[in-house]
Amino acid sequence: MKKTGLDYFNLFLTCLFVLLLMLYGYALIKGKEFDKLKWNAEVHSTSEDKTMKKGNMIRVINADLFNNSNDSENSPEFSSPDLIYSKSTDSVYFWGKDDLLPDSLSLKYYSIDEKKFYSLHTKLPYDNLKQAIKDKLIESIVSINIKPKGKVELWIKQPDNDDFKPFIIKNFKALESTGNVEELVYRKSGGEKYNDFPGIKNESDFSDLLRKEYIWRVKVETEDDGDLLKKVEAAGYDENRIEIAKEDHDAKLQNIPKRFSIDWGDKQEYGIQYSFNAEEILTAFRKLDSINGNEPIQLTFKVYKNKYAECLLSKNGVIIPLKDLYPDDPIKYAR
Repeated sequence: MKKTGLDYFNLFLTCLFVLLLMLYGYALIKGKEFDKLKWNAEVHSTSEDKTMKKGNMIRVINADLFNNSNDSENSPEFSSPDLIYSKSTDSVYFWGKDDLLPDSLSLKYYSIDEKKFYSLHTKLPYDNLKQAIKDKLIESIVSINIKPKGKVELWIKQPDNDDFKPFIIKNFKALESTGNVEELVYRKSGGEKYNDFPGIKNESDFSDLLRKEYIWRVKVETEDDGDLLKKVEAAGYDENRIEIAKEDHDAKLQNIPKRFSIDWGDKQEYGIQYSFNAEEILTAFRKLDSINGNEPIQLTFKVYKNKYAECLLSKNGVIIPLKDLYPDDPIKYAR
């Protein structure tokens, strides 16, 4: 039977379609599209010393996961904490991905306990990670666990899969490296840099500010005897809450405070927030701690209804005024 031009054209289209399918299939295989799955990542800290409240405190400077076969990258979310320690529920958390698992890691951190910088730039056992995941429909967690003295563990987890038990994929050794205090005190947000530790000029002071504990108490003085203290709250430089005793004579061994929130009043309530300069308060605590005697260090706040609050740090008659970083008139709450 004689073929027409239309028959040849249809044959050409069929061959072209088959060729395109083959090219598409090749692209899928080359790009490992069939290996893509839902995964996330996290960085944790653990310590062998279970008695420490905040063991193995780490400041994560950067943590990036890569897959070099498709040039993909995953980094921590903008709102992720960068200070982590054992016994904390916090971790450095990454963006969720629907992509290839990582095949390499770039990690830099500062050990606050050891006062040392560490770096780890390494390939990851991609095939081992991939083979460990049996159910690709459930999100997997690539977990990086930082231990003391540069020990780093790579774990794989599936928290939503009761049949999957987390296990270690590989152990690594981070090497001591160089760094500077700017890497520790600044954080980036929205393209801008912010100094959360104003005045701190070296790594040792940075560590002491977060790690060192002193015995201190708080006293709040109001203008009127009829005013009642409604709230006294404090946070440390690790942004964790510091327990404040209601009785001013009850001193405790605690970290240096970063800021206070105080509410007081009677029929009309007022409120302030008082934030400290990191270097100033660290220097003041060190000076008073060097004074002999059993008397604890005392923070005395003098709060006013129509002017800025004041704060004095004292021990055995030695008084050191502490400035408020952001002085403002007290808030007058609606009745």
